[in-house]
Amino acid sequence: MRRETLENVAMLVAAAVVYGAIFPVNRVAAEAGWPPLAFAFFQTFAGGVAIALWLALRRRPLAPSWRHVVAYLVIGAFAMALPSALLMQAAGHVPATLLTLVLSLSPVLTLLFAILTKLERFRVRALLAVALGFAGVVLIASPWSHAMTNSATNWFLLALLVPTMFAVSNVAASLLRPPDTTSLTMAAGILIGGGLVVLPLALATGPSLLPPIVGAAALWTVVLATAINAVTITLFFVVVRRAGPTFFSLFNYVALPAGVLWSILAFGELPPPVFWLALAIMLAAVATALGGRRTAAG
Repeated sequence: MRRETLENVAMLVAAAVVYGAIFPVNRVAAEAGWPPLAFAFFQTFAGGVAIALWLALRRRPLAPSWRHVVAYLVIGAFAMALPSALLMQAAGHVPATLLTLVLSLSPVLTLLFAILTKLERFRVRALLAVALGFAGVVLIASPWSHAMTNSATNWFLLALLVPTMFAVSNVAASLLRPPDTTSLTMAAGILIGGGLVVLPLALATGPSLLPPIVGAAALWTVVLATAINAVTITLFFVVVRRAGPTFFSLFNYVALPAGVLWSILAFGELPPPVFWLALAIMLAAVATALGGRRTAAG
């Protein structure tokens, strides 16, 4: 295997493993009392500012055009800020291991949206991928599975908006990304844009942008979440530039089990037996959605 390929694989695995840690971090943030929208603002905006400052020190300021601004706001909102807020809110109600399953629907829904927007041609495998993804959701969310309480099930189903937003952002990235924009510039712009979108919502829905007690746990969660988002989105654009979006779509195979493993290590959560069957079905949905694709999603 060539050195460049090894480097791309290493960066892809690193991105997936790092992103998987967001699930236990979200749970700790929820327990620390962070308002979800405020937590989403700080972790996205701070990460974007940090990357932008690094670019400025290297004399590569953002200096975006209107096309850049639109891309940053739309992709940032649907890829980072809004999903971060919803995942953090759901983390206070759904076991972290079970919540990771929502990641599996991202490539499935991306394929569906890509067909609807004519970025991809219709194939039977799209219907099969949707059916498998839906089957996994039904299996884990059904009352007879006893995997979650009724309240947790409702939050799990609401969290399915996260892969829907990821799918929207994937399609938007294909349609809106300005050409000849560097990876770090895109990462900084998307993080800042997502933060700016969610800030008015955070101010409108809560009396404060901070948790009731700003202790070490609260501070560390926002620092860790900021680092996770900054590293993941930067590696995403680097790998896509070097190896293409189809290669990066393999991210989905690693991020899902990584999230499960991080949650088990952090909290000692042992998911119910039905979880492993649902995980296998959803990974099959991912494989079906990504198999044979020419323009895959991240």
